[in-house]
Amino acid sequence: MSHAILTRGAALLLLGAAACSDGQADAITAPNFSATPVERTADGIQHRVTLDPARPATGDTVVVRSVLVNRGAAPARVEHVVCGLDYDRNPVLADPFIHCAAYSVTSTLAPGDSIVQQDRRVIAAPAGTYTVRVRHVVPPSDVYVDLPITVSARR
Repeated sequence: MSHAILTRGAALLLLGAAACSDGQADAITAPNFSATPVERTADGIQHRVTLDPARPATGDTVVVRSVLVNRGAAPARVEHVVCGLDYDRNPVLADPFIHCAAYSVTSTLAPGDSIVQQDRRVIAAPAGTYTVRVRHVVPPSDVYVDLPITVSARR
């Protein structure tokens, strides 16, 4: 095969891949978390949560990002959710998405190590200010964050 045919074939393959993309994957895998993180530390495990976009409107899809960090001096065993995050019942976040069937896994975090989980939800509440309890660590652990969410009217 000639070099020109291979080059054209590679270009067509890239064009085809780009045409099939809906552009949403980039927004989910590399969101711009503009909100100030909310964090809480219990038993040496820091739980930090951010929301993107920081000021959503009713009907917006948001990404909730949770990071667990071992701030202790020794390794820590942590049982944490793996297919989305846990939320107390609330009228704010709807979940129309399909998740995997797994629930949790136990990991050992070395001092300074972290575990990251991202979750998509749709804002179902009308304009107002709400607080949603977010858990990344499986109860009975006391590691959770109360995430304030200010919802604006639909744009």
